[in-house]
Amino acid sequence: MTNKGGHGAPERKLWRIEETPSHFKTRYRRFALVSHPRHLGPIEEDDDDTLIVSCDWLLWQEGLNDGRHILYFEAGLIGWDGDGYVGELLTRPNEWAYLDGVNATIFDGVSLAHQFVREMHLFTYCSKRLEAALENLIGRFGPEEIIYMDYRAEIPFLDAATRLDLVSEAANRHSISLRRMDDPADPSDPLLPIGPKALRVEESFLTAPQSPAMKIYGRLMETISLLRRGLGAKRRRVLMAMTHLNVIPLLEGLDDRAMSPVVLARRFPRKTDPGFTFKCLSKAVVW
Repeated sequence: MTNKGGHGAPERKLWRIEETPSHFKTRYRRFALVSHPRHLGPIEEDDDDTLIVSCDWLLWQEGLNDGRHILYFEAGLIGWDGDGYVGELLTRPNEWAYLDGVNATIFDGVSLAHQFVREMHLFTYCSKRLEAALENLIGRFGPEEIIYMDYRAEIPFLDAATRLDLVSEAANRHSISLRRMDDPADPSDPLLPIGPKALRVEESFLTAPQSPAMKIYGRLMETISLLRRGLGAKRRRVLMAMTHLNVIPLLEGLDDRAMSPVVLARRFPRKTDPGFTFKCLSKAVVW
């Protein structure tokens, strides 16, 4: 696929990640790890001893169309089997909590480790992909040096120190010299594909700010459900803080007249389905 620019502009090709441009070499003396357009400044355009490993998809596309020796970091994931994490990303990050098959973080009946499922999931997702990509690219191109400016996943979860440690460890494993030109991109930079606000990676969903509409919805449903509960027999309340995949079938199949489920308004599923909402109210669900 190509794009034909107007006013005499040259054709711009849309590159596939599996493609190897004809000007690429089989080996490179060094890697330059970059994540932002400004990182290309110190690298000469005709430098064919340096392979630029870009964490920015658009920067990679533009660089290739300009004839640069540049590769998107996910090219290092081609053929990678995921180290067994495919399909188990939400379970394996919790393995650290178990000793001889027993959860060592149980306190008063609650698993402390399970309170960090979201954080461990995002950390594992980002770090494993970055590690595997760099390892495979090193094996493929055999650099003697790595110039480090920044190396990041598209989700801004890993901090700058962690990303640097990841690259330093890879360089040490392969006896590659590391030249530090640290210039981590600001996660909120509009030139980056995903900012921290997009996924609220730095906020708890329990304490993150709510929109006015969500606040109104929460107050309204709380009032209605408490009035409904007050008109019926007294029931035990059970908090259901879980994903939609789990809570929907539980609410639909609930027939325990002695229990009153409690759900978080912002996490309540199918908010625009009045039939489902009415059914939950009839079962004394509390918002």
